[in-house]
Amino acid sequence: MASPPQDEFSSRHYPVRENMRWLRWSLRLEKLGYLLLFGFIGAALLGLFSSGWLSDRVITNPDRTVQLKYDRFARQQSEMQLVLHFRPQGQTPAVVQLGGDFADNYEIVAVQPQTAQMVTTGRGMIITLPTSSASASTALYLTVQAKSFGRYQSEAVLNGHPPLRFTQLVYP
Repeated sequence: MASPPQDEFSSRHYPVRENMRWLRWSLRLEKLGYLLLFGFIGAALLGLFSSGWLSDRVITNPDRTVQLKYDRFARQQSEMQLVLHFRPQGQTPAVVQLGGDFADNYEIVAVQPQTAQMVTTGRGMIITLPTSSASASTALYLTVQAKSFGRYQSEAVLNGHPPLRFTQLVYP
């Protein structure tokens, strides 16, 4: 004698005791876990946690003489690049002042090209670069490392030009 077909969506007692309500809840939780996992992976690939499309920023001052490239998102104790592009003004040295939260929360690991002078003041950091009028554009490459995590608002000012204000979120 054949047994009647069982409903796949009802609880069973043979061969294993099942509770379909809990099985459905477990399946929903598993789907939510996969969704969160793939969401984190997608956010990481897009640059939400460090370098990438969401993190890369380029800002320019109103008179378009100074440009800064930086990452909006960074990790504590990892190095990041700040690149400042500008046009030299004759033979006068370029003086870059980094202010705001920069001096208190970042450590400079490397500077390219070699600076003529680098001074830390109570209001920030002043970097003096020798320039030559032969080049149409000059760039200052700073490799920095955040000392602690948080949201930092800094600014870069070149020879009295309007300041470039930028914000970085540093993850632990």
